[in-house]
Amino acid sequence: MQNETLPVRIEGPIKVEAEVKATLVGDNGKSAYEIAVDHGYKGTEQEWLDSLKGLQGPQGDSVNAEVVAKIKNFLLDNNVVIHSDSLEGIMLEHFKILKTGGAVFMTDDELSQLEPSLNIDGNQLDIYYTGNLPFSINDGELQNVAQGFKKIDLTAYSKPITVKFYNARMKLMFTKTVEVG
Repeated sequence: MQNETLPVRIEGPIKVEAEVKATLVGDNGKSAYEIAVDHGYKGTEQEWLDSLKGLQGPQGDSVNAEVVAKIKNFLLDNNVVIHSDSLEGIMLEHFKILKTGGAVFMTDDELSQLEPSLNIDGNQLDIYYTGNLPFSINDGELQNVAQGFKKIDLTAYSKPITVKFYNARMKLMFTKTVEVG
């Protein structure tokens, strides 16, 4: 490949510095294969290329599905709401909960001792419940409290209002009904 002529098409003006020009017209260096031959390699170029490939390395650690399930179950058993089944998803959900201050580790027995409270202030319902656990109003869409508190606009709900409170595994823990005056 030394001293080969390469066709070049240049459109428009071009300025070439002396140092660049010397590099462009200089001899090409040897290939890695040619250097290997100079140092005693006796095979063909393809054999040399093949020799560069090493053995297959060991398989990296894989996440054991059983361990992931145990982690998820531990969090759910301690009333931390987790939806994901992947380790990355579980970790992400848990860290988001920790960031908001909503993570509370407690069993159902402990949770049953912490009855939620409701307070009506005009057209607002203040809900106080543990951690980030779910609740529903009049069997509607599930919602979660954030840091143990959620403010709800009551104008969209019929009266009386029934609030159902669940644990992380969606077991009904409490039911409260309030009349709006």
